[in-house]
Amino acid sequence: MKRKLLALAAMMICVAMMLSSCALFTSDMKFKKVVQKDFEPETNPTPTGVTKLDIKGELQDDYHYYSDDLIIFIDTNESDGLKTTTVYNVATNETIWTGADSESKSGGKNVEITYSVELESMHIGEETVELAYITKETATVGDGDVDLEYDITVITEAKDEIVTLEDVDEDEIDNSWQKADLLCIGDKVYRISEDGKASFAFDWNDLREVPNSLEKAGDYYVYYEDREVYIYDANLNMTAAYSAPLYSPEFGSDGMDEFSIDGWCNMSLLSNGNVLVQYVVRQDDYAKKYTFLLEGQKYNLYSVLVQAKNGKTKDLSLDYLIQITAPGYIVSDLGLSEKIENLGIGFAIEDQRINMDENAVKMLSINNKGKVVGVVQDPVPNAYLGEGFEAVAKNRWEVYTVDGRSFLLNEKGDVIGEISGSTGQNNSVLLAGKKVYDWSLNLKVDLADEDAERIEIMQNSVVFHTDKDEVKLFVKGEMKTLISQNQADSGKYAFAKLSDGVYMITDKSGTDPQYKIYNEEGTLLSTITDKVYAPMVTVVASNGALLLVAENTDGSGVVYYRVG
Repeated sequence: MKRKLLALAAMMICVAMMLSSCALFTSDMKFKKVVQKDFEPETNPTPTGVTKLDIKGELQDDYHYYSDDLIIFIDTNESDGLKTTTVYNVATNETIWTGADSESKSGGKNVEITYSVELESMHIGEETVELAYITKETATVGDGDVDLEYDITVITEAKDEIVTLEDVDEDEIDNSWQKADLLCIGDKVYRISEDGKASFAFDWNDLREVPNSLEKAGDYYVYYEDREVYIYDANLNMTAAYSAPLYSPEFGSDGMDEFSIDGWCNMSLLSNGNVLVQYVVRQDDYAKKYTFLLEGQKYNLYSVLVQAKNGKTKDLSLDYLIQITAPGYIVSDLGLSEKIENLGIGFAIEDQRINMDENAVKMLSINNKGKVVGVVQDPVPNAYLGEGFEAVAKNRWEVYTVDGRSFLLNEKGDVIGEISGSTGQNNSVLLAGKKVYDWSLNLKVDLADEDAERIEIMQNSVVFHTDKDEVKLFVKGEMKTLISQNQADSGKYAFAKLSDGVYMITDKSGTDPQYKIYNEEGTLLSTITDKVYAPMVTVVASNGALLLVAENTDGSGVVYYRVG
């Protein structure tokens, strides 16, 4: 998953300062020492087949076209109105649960059983795990009375049943909570892994206070807001609590401009659960001791490490104000070395001054003790490391500069060339106008020579339409014709991009249309000959698998296909 630190730049306030005394030694970190060798951005697997699903019913939340692995089908029996509900995982091609409503008699009373399902998502690290909350309602009707009983079952997308609660209050599910990788149902707390597996964690006492939100780092859970920090162990027992002091400005705010930072406080969560806290205290304009001078005003900056293990605090002397730190998975996604425990953004203080220019932003390696142990060298002049750089292909990184330019670097930190103004890219090629380059900036094809009118980017290939309505595919250095001019002129062939990894060609040359599904490499996966209207994408799963829906031409319902 490719990510950029654009968010970091947006969050940085153009005010920063640093403790100038007791400076720590920090090493210059060359680009080639920072990045992972043979790094390759994560991509979705190439689809290898098409499956016609044996699932009936209407898809709930139809045509939403986004990454959702779990979806719900409801099939209603026309004769009695009873429903069969199915929860299906598009990514794994599994039905993880199905339940059929029923009506029966027992002891002279009617017993009606109905099911309802709600889907919820948990964001764990860089992954999203989906849960199905299944409520079984049993209504016993007799003598004018209705007795309702509710059972609740929770299942993960990995088909892992977490818990079933029998005969609970209707609002039991409303009293559940999800925080970080923890799920609480009733008085039980379960821990959910990134692959959707569930395990019992600990019992929960309703008298304990639930933090408003939690972030997991290492073996700890952290809640921090404004100037307060609370850290909990694996069982949500508090291990640390800290509140940064707030000093009201003694000198008022008259005459203070946008650079005034009275009361400033920043908290950075480190990857082992420790929290680095920095806050600012305004000093008298005539103070002889101060950390920095900003716009004629004097300030002290204090840096404190709150330790997750024992709750102790430790005063730090730093050379940089840490505006923000990036979680571990962002460090990995950027193709950086795993030796960087925390990636930070900051400004340096020199001679009690701070350089607020954009090109003064530094990318910092911060250890879990809160110390700045390295500063990433600018890989190109005026590199804007506050905005970061992006891993764009195998051993290739795009770096941005303060004047809006961008450059392509290899794993040694060598500049391959400037790619400012590029118009598109995928894992294999870079587009500049109608020219296609590989990631060594070798020209592979000039689409202007092909009279390209429209270009579509796939995950590893490029599709383009000529002014003669031809459709061609450039993949693995070769050009393939998907629809020739003669075929295009006949009006019996049509191209449709279904996703970054799949396209479809409709062939109307026969009695009934045929729908040919290809992966982006041009490999025919399947030819759909069912008498249906053109299949449409309804879901793109997290691993790139597709769910297609097609309506039968005789009006008898719909058919579902999975491409993956």
